[in-house]
Amino acid sequence: MRYLALLMLILTLGACGAGDGTTSTPPPAAAETTTAAPDRPAPVPARPAPLAAGDQLYPWVDNVNVRERPATDARIITRVAEGQALEFTGQQTDDKTAVVLRGVVYEEPWLEVVAPNNEGTGWVHGGTVKRANEKKGNPVITDTKFQFPHFGTYDLTDWEQMPNVAHSGGDATIVVQTYERDGTELTIDRTHVGEYGYTHTYTFRDPDGNVALERTLKYDAVDDRTLTETVTNHIEKPAVRYVRSQKLPAGPPVLGGEPLMVNGEWTKTTLD
Repeated sequence: MRYLALLMLILTLGACGAGDGTTSTPPPAAAETTTAAPDRPAPVPARPAPLAAGDQLYPWVDNVNVRERPATDARIITRVAEGQALEFTGQQTDDKTAVVLRGVVYEEPWLEVVAPNNEGTGWVHGGTVKRANEKKGNPVITDTKFQFPHFGTYDLTDWEQMPNVAHSGGDATIVVQTYERDGTELTIDRTHVGEYGYTHTYTFRDPDGNVALERTLKYDAVDDRTLTETVTNHIEKPAVRYVRSQKLPAGPPVLGGEPLMVNGEWTKTTLD
């Protein structure tokens, strides 16, 4: 009955929005599922067909730079709005470049495209564009508005924020933020350990104080620059855990920002 009541509360906290990452709140137990059997990896989606000259590509982030050369420091020919069609010429770089887009690392080649409005041809990073109906990208992630798979969609601007707790020791700095709404509580613990990495832990508690959902993002610079994302759902019975990881080609300073989410496939495990 306790978990049934929690599910009813979650449903009343807000309906899902239009996918822009700005509405409330954590998901019911089965809001996001996997077709894999318990304790087995989720199936890997079939690889899309290789790009061909004439394919239409669409930016999934706004103000995508079309550059004169395939490099982040090349002159910008024009900027393209989200969803505006670009035509692939068939040319792409052999090497891949890693960039952070909306908190996610994409390591892809540069693609030559026909720029809109008769502005000639230029190059876009492959991570910034997708084909029609391709699943790629995520809403903007901020401190108070975020959408994480298996954890839920949150808009904390109308939650009550408790005073932040911050402390440090050695190389570690820790900032803990707590938000409350309708008897539930969301705690965000961000721990940074200098050049060694960081850990972000999101904990959602039900009105009885029990941990219902927990998400951890850990970047370990010592262990081959591995980024690991773990979500544990205690609402489901038995509880389940989702894990995915990504080896980064470089550290956050080189990538241009801290990754906030893993780019990779999930595995699902049923807990005892």
